[in-house]
Amino acid sequence: AIDQDAVVLPQRGMLSPWNAQATLFRKDALWAMLLPTSVHGRVSDIWRSYLVQRVMWDTDGRLAFTSPFVKQCRNAHNY
Repeated sequence: AIDQDAVVLPQRGMLSPWNAQATLFRKDALWAMLLPTSVHGRVSDIWRSYLVQRVMWDTDGRLAFTSPFVKQCRNAHNY
């Protein structure tokens, strides 16, 4: 069973990739919403996650993961 109240706080120096879906930013971290334009848009949010985490280590910022707080209903794809 998944603990719905669990929170994971990666330690400083530990990179944990995350994407732009269902991501919350505190007001003092809105700078971290910027996406790099030097890479393909499909991966820009993942690259951003690495850059943001590195800056957070130097600015005493924190990253936290928790259980999902949204439900995504996707359209069927025909590939």
